[in-house]
Amino acid sequence: MAAQTISNEQLWAMYSAGIAKAAGFANVPDGFILCGTSLIANLAVASKALPATAVPNMEEALFQVYNIANAGVALQGIYSPTQHNFFNDYASYINNLVPSGSQQVPTETQAGQIRLFQSELTDANNKYNSDLNSANAAWKQTESQYPTFDSFLNNTNWGAILNEDNTNITNINSQIQDLQTTIYGVEYMAIQTDKTIINGVLSAMQGSVANGPYDMAVQALSGTLVVPTYIPSDLIVFSSWVDSVITKHGNINGLPMTIININSDTAENDIMPSPFFMQTNGDLNNFFYTALNSNSDSSSQINIDTSDPDFSLEFQFDDITQVSLTKGPWFNSALTTTPYVYPNPGNLALPFNLIIGMYPQVKMTLGAACYTNAYSAYNTAGGFGLGNIWVSESNKDEAAIQTFTASWDNTTNKVTLQSLSINPIIIAMEANIIP
Repeated sequence: MAAQTISNEQLWAMYSAGIAKAAGFANVPDGFILCGTSLIANLAVASKALPATAVPNMEEALFQVYNIANAGVALQGIYSPTQHNFFNDYASYINNLVPSGSQQVPTETQAGQIRLFQSELTDANNKYNSDLNSANAAWKQTESQYPTFDSFLNNTNWGAILNEDNTNITNINSQIQDLQTTIYGVEYMAIQTDKTIINGVLSAMQGSVANGPYDMAVQALSGTLVVPTYIPSDLIVFSSWVDSVITKHGNINGLPMTIININSDTAENDIMPSPFFMQTNGDLNNFFYTALNSNSDSSSQINIDTSDPDFSLEFQFDDITQVSLTKGPWFNSALTTTPYVYPNPGNLALPFNLIIGMYPQVKMTLGAACYTNAYSAYNTAGGFGLGNIWVSESNKDEAAIQTFTASWDNTTNKVTLQSLSINPIIIAMEANIIP
C-alpha cells in the first residue's frame, strides 16, 4: 500500500488527539487549545523534588492561576491571549445590567411608596437600636442575676421587645424588596447582590486589603495586590504528581512514557476530526516551521515529504495530568444567560482546565532531502520548532542550563528536541466560550 501524504491539518489533528487521549479524553474537546512550551505551570506548592527556588507559595500559585484564567483567549487551536480581562469585562457588564422585564424607573405612586417604606425602615432601625441600648443598660443592673445577655433577654420582656423590633424591620425590608422586584424585575435582588460583591472586589483592588471570599491579596514585587479569586483543583495532589514524575524520570522501572506516534501509515481519510482545528487561523497552519529572528510572526514553513516511507514523528512526555480552574464566588452564571445576553465580541473563551505535561521530547525521522533542508534551516534561523515544541537559537549548544536542546543524527536522518527542564509545562487547555 502506497504511503499517503500527511497534511498540516492531519498533523495537528493527530497531535491534538494524542494529547487529549493521554489526558484521559475519549475525543478532542470542542474547546481544546494547544499551548507552547513557554507556558510553565509553576503551581506545585508542596513539591519536595523541585528546587526550593522553584516552589511557589500558595499566593504565588493562585496569582499564576488568576493570570491564566482571567485572560480572554481567541477560540482557536493555538493558545492566543487577547487584551480582554474577564473580571473587568464582567464587572462592567454587571454594573450596567438592567433586570429583564424592568420598568427601569418607578411610577410616581411607587416612588412615594419607596420613600415611605425607607422612612419607616429608618424609624424601625432607630427604635431597635434604642431598645437594644436600654436592654443592655437594664442587664448591667441585674448582671449578678443573669450572667449573660442572652439569659437576661430570655427571662425578661426585653427579649420580646427586641424580637418585635426585628420582625418589624424584616417586614419593612420584605415590602421594599417586593416593590423593587415589581419595578425592576424578578432578578433584581440577584443582580443587586452580585453588584455588591463585584463593587467590593473592585474597591479592594484599588487598595491593598482583601475582604472576604470574593478576592485575595497576593504579594508581588510592586507590593500587595488584590485580585479576584479563581479556584484551582487540589494543588497538593498536583505537587505529589510533579514529585513522582521527577523522581521516576530516567528510571526504567518508573512511569511508562506517554508517546504520540505519527507516521505515513496513520494518514487515513477517516482520521478522528479535530474540532479545535476548524477554529484555527490559517496563519498557524504550519506544523513544522522555523522562525526568523526569533519572531514567530515571520516564520517560514519547512516542506516535509510526509509520504516518504522513512517519515515518522513521535512526541513523548513522561506523564500528563490536569488542573481544573473555577471562577470565584463573584461570578453568577445565571446573569449571563437567557434572558440576558453577555456581550462577547469575537467569541472569546475562558480557560477552565489546564493539561500539563513534563519532560517533553520530540523525535522526527525524515527523508534524506528533507533532513538536509531542515538541518540547514536550523543552523541559519533564530529559532526552530516542531509543532508547538520550540528550541531557540541560544539552545543550540546543548548546554544543560537550557530548557530545550536539539540533536541531529546525520546517519539516521533523525532530529530530536528534548527538554532538560524539570518544570511542568502547560501543553494544552480547555476553554469555554464566555457565556
